[in-house]
Amino acid sequence: VRERPAAYVSARAQELRTLLARDEGPLAPFLDLSSLKMKQRDALEEVIGTWLASVPFDVERCRDERLRDFYKERYDHRRNVLDWDYSMGLAETAPIVHRTHFREWRLTGVAYEVRDANYDAPNRSLASAAAGRQAGASVLKRGFWGDVVNSPWASVGVDCDDPRFYTKRSDQFLKTSCDVAYLNVVGWLHRLETGKAFQVKHEDLEDFAYGSSVGRTGLVQGFLRSDQTGPKPRQQLEALAEGSGDDDDGAEAAGA
Repeated sequence: VRERPAAYVSARAQELRTLLARDEGPLAPFLDLSSLKMKQRDALEEVIGTWLASVPFDVERCRDERLRDFYKERYDHRRNVLDWDYSMGLAETAPIVHRTHFREWRLTGVAYEVRDANYDAPNRSLASAAAGRQAGASVLKRGFWGDVVNSPWASVGVDCDDPRFYTKRSDQFLKTSCDVAYLNVVGWLHRLETGKAFQVKHEDLEDFAYGSSVGRTGLVQGFLRSDQTGPKPRQQLEALAEGSGDDDDGAEAAGA
């Protein structure tokens, strides 16, 4: 990833550690961790602590080890292998995933590339520990154990509720799986912030693409800002609490 997203992940990781340790932070009003035992909190904090920028993680080396284990003797011919996988598998089940995007992800691990940027920071959120054996002993090895075959578009970049994103011209999709994923994620955030479904205006459809500005499409930037209109999670929780309190008062009065 780029340096800026890596720094963002590190900052959010520190907030999550504070939440687990002291029940403090921006998410504290929305999460109830009282059912977690201290041992479970410590385990979560240990995992999230590996997302900090100060923790080294050679993602290129770890991912290359996964690729070598997957391709084995075909490693030196992996470009031909992935082209075969795309043509004989993915192109039939998810044709909106572009061949170029699929090839770039299989080779480099970068799925959502914006402009000519340097992707020189590791995505530490993809680091995890896997159980195995080494020299006859059980060990936990930290590395990259994520997907290196199917691509991340399967979860968010293939299906959406807007049929216009599947329009073709000369038998080619006008939008890509990156655009579909962008639409889905923006829609989730917009619904959380406003309580309403997100719709791309007709006049903005052509320009709505991954990495573009969403200012003209009706989405107010500044997720969960207190000065935006629409229901906020904190306000909803307070309203529910007040409503519950009113019901209790009414029940006590009726009992009296």
